Amino acid sequence: MFRPLPLWSNIPCPAIKSGSACSLPHCLFSHAVIPPPTAIPSLPSQALPSTQLPANKEPSPSPTPRPPATPNPTPAQPTVSAAKDPRVIASANNGATPFAGKKRRVAMGDEDSYTSSSSDGGVPLNGDPAPPAVKKARINAECPGSAATVAPKSKSALKTHAKVNARTSPPASKPNTQAKDSPKNRTHPKARAEDTTKNVPVPQRAGEASTNTTPQSLVTGSTSSGAPKTGIVKPTASDKPLSLNPRLVARAPANHDIRLKLLTLLHKEYVRLHEYKGDEQLMLRYALDEEETFAIHKRLIYTSAMKMRIVKMSKTTPEEYRKSVEEEAKAKQQKSGDENMAPALSTGKTIQEELNELRSLISSSNMLQTYGYILDPPTEKEIKLSLDGLKSAGGWEQCDRCTTRFQVYQGRRESDGELASGGKCIFHWGRLVFLQRTGSAYQDNAREKVYSCCRRVAGGPGCATAENHVFKVSEAKRLAASWPFVRTPSPANPTADTICVDCEMCYTTRGMELIRITATAFPTGAIVMDALVRPFGEILDLNTRFSGVRPLEFTSAQPFTPQPYPTTTTLISPCSPAPSTPLCIISSPFVARDLLLTYVNTETPLIGHALENDLNALRLCHKSVIDTAILFPHNRGMPARNKLKYLVDVHLGRRIQVEGAADGHDSAVDARCAGELVRYKIARGVSTR
Repeated sequence: MFRPLPLWSNIPCPAIKSGSACSLPHCLFSHAVIPPPTAIPSLPSQALPSTQLPANKEPSPSPTPRPPATPNPTPAQPTVSAAKDPRVIASANNGATPFAGKKRRVAMGDEDSYTSSSSDGGVPLNGDPAPPAVKKARINAECPGSAATVAPKSKSALKTHAKVNARTSPPASKPNTQAKDSPKNRTHPKARAEDTTKNVPVPQRAGEASTNTTPQSLVTGSTSSGAPKTGIVKPTASDKPLSLNPRLVARAPANHDIRLKLLTLLHKEYVRLHEYKGDEQLMLRYALDEEETFAIHKRLIYTSAMKMRIVKMSKTTPEEYRKSVEEEAKAKQQKSGDENMAPALSTGKTIQEELNELRSLISSSNMLQTYGYILDPPTEKEIKLSLDGLKSAGGWEQCDRCTTRFQVYQGRRESDGELASGGKCIFHWGRLVFLQRTGSAYQDNAREKVYSCCRRVAGGPGCATAENHVFKVSEAKRLAASWPFVRTPSPANPTADTICVDCEMCYTTRGMELIRITATAFPTGAIVMDALVRPFGEILDLNTRFSGVRPLEFTSAQPFTPQPYPTTTTLISPCSPAPSTPLCIISSPFVARDLLLTYVNTETPLIGHALENDLNALRLCHKSVIDTAILFPHNRGMPARNKLKYLVDVHLGRRIQVEGAADGHDSAVDARCAGELVRYKIARGVSTR
């Protein structure tokens, strides 16, 4: 077998000098680490390890059995560092390592203890105490592919002893040689790869200065501030915000440099004109959207059109631009309001004929179960199992908005009065929608999903903040554990023919509870009952963005007084404005359900959109249901569903539930629009059967 020449054994290993671990099983270079001169605490004579023998004495042969036969290295020249090289000692002892097969406990920095042996690649020393192991020994013992894990046991022990020997031996060179061979001047590629992927602490005694010649920020993979650095994390597409880069279009109107220059100028003008908003991402979106519109619809005159637009904006002051934006928004709202205030749909049938057509639109029980309706109340056994599970959970829930685990305290926490743990909730209130792109994005199937609230890519940081985390309950047995389900009563008393129902929810310590209930008559749209509801649990979030209920409105509401069923025959526009009188409040969801049941029995058709959510909030089992989500199924089928906002826009030509509106949803408008969609279906003469 080839033996290393003495010339090679005197040259330091390049991998060790660069601050990493040598991964060669049979390395030709010297692995001696030369520390700077530091004061080493004196140890008792009986505590000296055998590697700290004086330089003029050779260790006596150990009575331990000889390890497996391995190639013995050629003795090195008798220098200060080579004289204590374990390879020279092993050669003098005919390959017998004095410390093979032994175990000892080595202090590892903050760790209590560490038991190591030659079998696991550690330091097989005697039971006597010794200086702590340096980082190099731990890397050799733990890094995959290192010499400590690949080489035989005796060679692993020899290399480890060389590092311990070098730590405790005096320096063999001048201190100024450290700067010459520091990792900042000479960095091996392997060292960079390991330093950025490993986070190995340097063990050190209490009160002892570190003797490692490599800077800790490079050896341990940590930053200058002391924070651990697990590698260079590149920003992914999931968390990057919008950037000033032209969007991809099917046919580019100009080269990328021209588009980027024009886009930069346009963005600069938007920032100047929108200083009062101060949202950088919003300014980027405005500029990107307008540039993309010019690139698609004005491709032939793209450059001149963009220049004219930039010049026009540069001659406009922020005050003038603000007034123009307000006027445009007012005109758009007026146009939308004119569409919404259009009269109710004309079906060409009388009210009684429309009521007679309803029976053919009622969904079957199987269809209702497919869409998640609870048609039978849960049993007492199921409710007991749910209660046992809630008791064992200890109030821990998962946030419905940001998926954070948090704890809910029924009746507030005694220490500080908080209703939930986890601090503030940072989330996206919008839904995930596909980012519309053209050109090669369609060919490569690379469309990205973005949040409709802020247009950021899925997975990015939230754009809204709430005081508490919230949760939602969907299981029937757990819903029944809060308060029980009931079936609608039989038709003993004369009741109304048909009712449209819509409910709004808020988040409480019991999950998502009823906060507002609205019932309208079909087909006229007259209000049967419309009131706020005081939930059972403590309120975590009123969910104003969707429920439309504000704190002052809720706290100042007067008690609700039920009214008789309306007898008017005049059709009311679905988007009629709400009355100016404030809403009254019902004392509990239980009372709200009883008031609704005065108008409803088993034969009464209930109309609504995704009505299973409203019935679950009321803990009501009802089988005579006309659901517009079932009447107008999604093209992709279940579980995808069309939103009420989309159906009203497409079939009725009205705009409701405007995203981001401060007033939130209006349950009266939603209930009337659901009834108007049913009338639209009746006018087309289409049945669900």
